[in-house]
Amino acid sequence: MSTRLAEEAEAAMLRGPYSVLDKSGCAPSGDRHDYWSPSPYWWPDPDSKSGLPYVRRDGRRVPGSRLYDDLCGEFDRTRLQRTFDDVTILALAWEHFGEERYADHAARSIRSWFLDPRSAMNPSLEYAQVRRGHNRNKGFSSGVIEMKDLYYFLDAVRVIVRSGAVSKQEHAQFRKWLGQYLKWLTTSTQGKKECATANNHGTYYDLQIAAIGSFLERRRLVKKTVRRSRRRLAEQFDARGRQVYEIQRTQSLSYCSFNMQGWIHLARLADGFGLDLWTVEGEHGRSIRQGMQWLLDYVDRPWPYTQIDAFDTQRFHPIAYTFHTIYGTSADTACVRVPELDSIEPLFHPGDGIRPFWQLFY
Repeated sequence: MSTRLAEEAEAAMLRGPYSVLDKSGCAPSGDRHDYWSPSPYWWPDPDSKSGLPYVRRDGRRVPGSRLYDDLCGEFDRTRLQRTFDDVTILALAWEHFGEERYADHAARSIRSWFLDPRSAMNPSLEYAQVRRGHNRNKGFSSGVIEMKDLYYFLDAVRVIVRSGAVSKQEHAQFRKWLGQYLKWLTTSTQGKKECATANNHGTYYDLQIAAIGSFLERRRLVKKTVRRSRRRLAEQFDARGRQVYEIQRTQSLSYCSFNMQGWIHLARLADGFGLDLWTVEGEHGRSIRQGMQWLLDYVDRPWPYTQIDAFDTQRFHPIAYTFHTIYGTSADTACVRVPELDSIEPLFHPGDGIRPFWQLFY
């Protein structure tokens, strides 16, 4: 694990720092400091001279809307993800190896994306997942999930602050930015709609709010969010532990795994405040535990729902390891073999919902 961490940290040293100004395009606002991304399946209308309003084409992604694709440079999503992941890896490397250069480069990345007024992102996702000709050319609530990995990035920022590479003044400035983003999340139409979303988008909205509340030391906000999550849990899982919204998707196993990771991250965050999500049960025993047991039952069995693309079965490992760590080995999961942590891939695609070098947090 140490060798892989060192390799990834050296690679991160060669990237960034990034800025919203790096994109080749611009949000419809005309302000290059506004985060911008397109709604992935919305295209110009071929029957309209102006191409407006855009129309949905199922299954056809807009070029640049997928992380790391050849045309992603027109938008902000890939660079934001790189910032989250590289700062996280560099923070872990500083903790593990003690080399100041890792913390220094991470600090430069934080300044560039969030603090320097010449390069910083405005604290909102107002132009995330824009559909031209709709909603006054602003984004949609679904775009809020593009900031889903804020929870582990904030853990990394704490480490970099502790290293001394970020000053007290910069720390205060970052907290101010985060507070402004929190206000947008909780008061904007997009944020409110995302909060009301029943599926994985709602899970990851709660994770963002709880992570920000934790960073800003707003315990009441964290408690309020966890209470909402308990209600959400009862809506998302049925009496068998199935995820009722995710199993309807064409990539149902991918979405069930992704959503379960969100619940794991949220429950672990709640632990830090003495709040319990692991053992909370709704009607008919609906719970995270039941949901994990149901999902892990398919490690060695055919998945009975639609999954049109190949599924990386290594994604089961963090879920299985979490289950055995929190609940122990039960009759229902005793047959699920959990490999040695060092033998499991530490880096997954961001769309899988697994934090970089997840093993280091157990």
